[in-house]
Amino acid sequence: MLIEIALLLSAPADLDADIAALLVGVEVLEQVGVPGPVVAFGPKAFPVLTDGRGEAVVAAARFGAGRVVAIGHGGYIGEPSGESGRGRLMRNAIAWTSSGTPEARVAALSEGLALDAIDVVTWPGSDMSAATQARLREFVRSGGGLVVGSCPWGWQQLRPQLSLREDYSANLVLAPMGLVFGPTYLSGPFPIAASRIELAHAGRALRELEQSGRTEAFGVLERALQSVPANDSLFLPAVEAFLATRADFALPSEERPLARSDSISRLNVARWSRHWEDAAVEEIEAAPGAELFPGTVPADTPRATRILYIEAIVPGWTSTGAYALPGEAVSVRAKEGSLKGWSLRIGAHTDSIAHHETWKRWPSVSRRFELEADEARVASPFGGLIYFEAGRGAAPMHVELEGVIEAPLFDGRAPMSAEDWKSERNAPAPWAEIAGEFLILTVPSAAIRELDDPARLAKFWDDVVRAHYQLAARPLPKRPERFVADVQISAGYMHSGYPIMTWLDVTRPSAGRPLGLTLDVERLESSGSWGHFHELGHNCQRGDWTFAGTGEVTCNLFTLHAMERVVGLVTWEVDWLEGQKPSAAPFLAAGAAFDDWKRRPGLALLMYAQIQREFGWQPFYDVFAEYESLRPRERPRGDDEKRDQWMVRLSRAIGRDLGPFFERWGIPVSAAARAQVSELESWMPDFEALSRDT
Repeated sequence: MLIEIALLLSAPADLDADIAALLVGVEVLEQVGVPGPVVAFGPKAFPVLTDGRGEAVVAAARFGAGRVVAIGHGGYIGEPSGESGRGRLMRNAIAWTSSGTPEARVAALSEGLALDAIDVVTWPGSDMSAATQARLREFVRSGGGLVVGSCPWGWQQLRPQLSLREDYSANLVLAPMGLVFGPTYLSGPFPIAASRIELAHAGRALRELEQSGRTEAFGVLERALQSVPANDSLFLPAVEAFLATRADFALPSEERPLARSDSISRLNVARWSRHWEDAAVEEIEAAPGAELFPGTVPADTPRATRILYIEAIVPGWTSTGAYALPGEAVSVRAKEGSLKGWSLRIGAHTDSIAHHETWKRWPSVSRRFELEADEARVASPFGGLIYFEAGRGAAPMHVELEGVIEAPLFDGRAPMSAEDWKSERNAPAPWAEIAGEFLILTVPSAAIRELDDPARLAKFWDDVVRAHYQLAARPLPKRPERFVADVQISAGYMHSGYPIMTWLDVTRPSAGRPLGLTLDVERLESSGSWGHFHELGHNCQRGDWTFAGTGEVTCNLFTLHAMERVVGLVTWEVDWLEGQKPSAAPFLAAGAAFDDWKRRPGLALLMYAQIQREFGWQPFYDVFAEYESLRPRERPRGDDEKRDQWMVRLSRAIGRDLGPFFERWGIPVSAAARAQVSELESWMPDFEALSRDT
């Protein structure tokens, strides 16, 4: 093992000179698009420039007699003109990969390119045939130069069914050279002074683990495991050899999260996560700790066969009321119709938490399987609720799931009796769902055992969605919104998306009540839930009327609207808004600086609430409807136009000039926009009321 790791770390003797040559004249590499990371792991590969966390945006390698430079976005490999960091880097890359050849012959890669008359090939990582990949590798090995600029996450986003490490042409070409592009995003710009190349070589990180049991550069090990192809003969065997010397690994759990300092255990988790992604169904076993999350059942729990009639194609996930146990295969059969065009998902917890400092569960526990025949067997090491997802060509079907566990499921579209629910809520699976027409809750089964009236709860959440979409001036969603509770989520206390993610605490009894907030319909009907309403509001936001500083503001218009229309509270008196009012007077007295306003979403919401207090919700309905009907050329371009249009459209909706009001709050709008509504009578609220109401 020591020999393997030493080989992995045997860097070129002139490494410092190579890095200096590639960065000469570059002080800052500007951000182009949203780059992805480049992972160096081979003996003659090296990071060149990283972000402040040690994720490389540029890396390079010697390979045989040739050289290669890899950059994390295709936008960096344009014409090497100008004195920008980008231009200098490209000129340096061509000079270095051509070994200083004067007047180097440079050409962009194409399938039929004749390489024998070229010194340096540039390539945006586009898909290439296996034959062209082999020719390109041999070209470099024989002394040619290669400059690759590609966005790995962008490639993956456009090809969700393919593997970044096994199907991405750029990685298949570069991996034998000791380089690969990895998943996730980088944020620039990238100043040379902040670069941390000492954290960006996977071989070095592996040696640190072997020597001290921990490494600050664990992230690059994860990236390498996520990205190095299976036929690698150096890095992956070294990882396996190292982990074979360790017998005692800690597991991630809510009670004992794995921290970055648990580097060896986290490497073991990453190794097994990779293995299970590629394993055949017969090789899948239960992940250690899966019994803690998502959960399992006693061994003697009866396995069931569930028959489903999917009569309508609904976007998103179709709940089944079935649960797959960790490591156990589930059989899927089409009884009528076809599975083609459908996929099956095991696990609602789609958030990856790999980037977090601590892990309370395995980083990725949801698995999706394409169904390409009318019978299949699938398995997940983590288990989870089972869903069908319709893709292109999916049609209604009659399907059978065998080897599953029954999960509590209330479907408000097919109401069951109180007696039936008493039985259904005791189904053995560890996760349950309460489904209305427009929103579905995914919660631990323990949280719903005492829930007596799921129909009332489903109706409440449907009413919230109705209120949100009424304000947004959009048709009710064909794809129901979803809330999924998780032991750890990817960002924040809750976050929007599909599904909307929350922590488990909102499903656990609190405030002396037997049900968690998400499920406590009496509490919801009297007080609402700011957090849940807020995240649903994010899902209804439009960029056209959300300018800089209002990302966490305009979503709360929907929160306030639901508080009034569903819960029955007076908008101006909602507790959360009340808490923001004392901040208004000092802000206004200090001159109402726009930059300050943008940093304080609670303060900013007061401005919108003043308009609602005076004119009600109808102007917002009208203006949002206007935006929905805009043609592309009518939509605002940039923040200045967004502010201008918002002021003008809202002024016309209320029949009053809001220009002075915007000025009082420090919100800049153009003179041209002010002129468009100058014929209207101006309006200014009683700002003293902000102080009197607190």
